Amino acid sequence: MNQRVTISDVAKAAGVSVTTVSRIINGHHSASGTMLLPVETVFRPSI
Repeated sequence: MNQRVTISDVAKAAGVSVTTVSRIINGHHSASGTMLLPVETVFRPSI
């Protein structure tokens, strides 16, 4: 059975905070450019 990946899992793998991941996923512009790359490397939306 596949386990769901949580926002906490993404934050831990990217080395950033849960808040930063949330801001990036939701399109808020308050996340700095240096934080985008680690999160985008780890996060792959399952649309």
